[in-house]
Amino acid sequence: MKKIHSYILALTATISLSIASVQAQLVGGSVFLKGQYVEAGICANGDFGAASPPAGYHPHTSSAAGGPLGFVCDIGMDGWTTGTPPYMGDYFTPGSPFEGWNLQIGSIRAQAHSCAGFTGTGLTGANVSYTTSGSKIIGTWEGMFDSMKIRQVTTLDTLALYFSLKITLINQASVAKNNIYYLRSLDPDNEQSWSGSFSTNNTIQYQYPNPLGATVVRAVGTSSTAPVLSLGTADTNARALIYNSWPISSATDLATVYNGTLAGATYGMGSTYNGDVAIGLAFRIAHLAPIDSASDSVGYKPTAGGRHPANESSIAYFYSFSNAATDSAINFLKSDTTVTVPPDTVTTSVTELTQTEEVVVYPNPLANIVNVSGLSAKDHIELYDMVGKSVFINWHPADKKVNTFTTHDIPSGRYILLIKDENGNTKAIRPIIKQ
Repeated sequence: MKKIHSYILALTATISLSIASVQAQLVGGSVFLKGQYVEAGICANGDFGAASPPAGYHPHTSSAAGGPLGFVCDIGMDGWTTGTPPYMGDYFTPGSPFEGWNLQIGSIRAQAHSCAGFTGTGLTGANVSYTTSGSKIIGTWEGMFDSMKIRQVTTLDTLALYFSLKITLINQASVAKNNIYYLRSLDPDNEQSWSGSFSTNNTIQYQYPNPLGATVVRAVGTSSTAPVLSLGTADTNARALIYNSWPISSATDLATVYNGTLAGATYGMGSTYNGDVAIGLAFRIAHLAPIDSASDSVGYKPTAGGRHPANESSIAYFYSFSNAATDSAINFLKSDTTVTVPPDTVTTSVTELTQTEEVVVYPNPLANIVNVSGLSAKDHIELYDMVGKSVFINWHPADKKVNTFTTHDIPSGRYILLIKDENGNTKAIRPIIKQ
């Protein structure tokens, strides 16, 4: 009986490996993920647009050979040879392909885009694995920069019209790292390889804060087919933008991208910027503790079911290929209990005046209490609901490291916490959620 059981286990493992080899492959340093409706190729530097996809994939540019594989989608979900055109994409590889990421830690920068290696002293990385879990196909990339370990996990549900990425940053230095910025962006060419047009109609669909709690920038093709490509997140520490010059210079401070002051960029929710332009998502992590405090764990997400090292944080986002898929992707990220992003860094204004110490609000979402650090006894605290109505709270801070306030009398919902100094200048603006 034991021999039969062992044989069954071995046979099951062989079958699983065979299925995985069809759905995901690691070839020449690139990982290729093959869903039923979406396919993607991840380059050795962690961006998309991998060359020489294996047989059975559907790369498509204007070249007869098909070119590299960024991502393509069978929007009709009716097979890769049915319809006119039978599928859409490649979404950015025609012409001069641009898709990639930038990372800034303090004042130092690194970036990787267009499958062209790395820019930035000390940045290294490679695709390390691929696997399957149920209907999901997963590729993992890992790298290092400035004592920061970077892990990128790409998850493609074989039955969905979107895929997601989770970037985890782990501070392995003996000192804290502050003001960390991450930017993901691309030049969308949704239908160029079919219609010949490099232009897209681009819109900031959601900019946080908003009732949905999402940040999404959408590019739509200009032909009658009007294919959709959206880059979005459910992360409250993100800002979407549309901009006209790419890649962003390695000399550009990513704080300007996140704060909404990048020259030539559009940020307002509902605003449009049409043509051959780029779209992006910028994220901020205010603080990561040093490695020797990793045992001092923190729980950023009430639904996480556990706590996470204080020197580790995650951001998550998605690429989607229909409006319905965008909704599904947002819901997927909201339910992802492994994302551990501090909730204290988004502001609703472009700049914060007179701020001398980082104002941190936690937990967020909150229940019956809220903690606020960075206050002085002369600060004035106001709370507003999402239609701008003042909510009475009667909170008076003291000169101490952390002030704790009760929130029993505040109804559930989304609010804006406004903090002013003794002169009436805005010190900080923080979105909060009362559960």
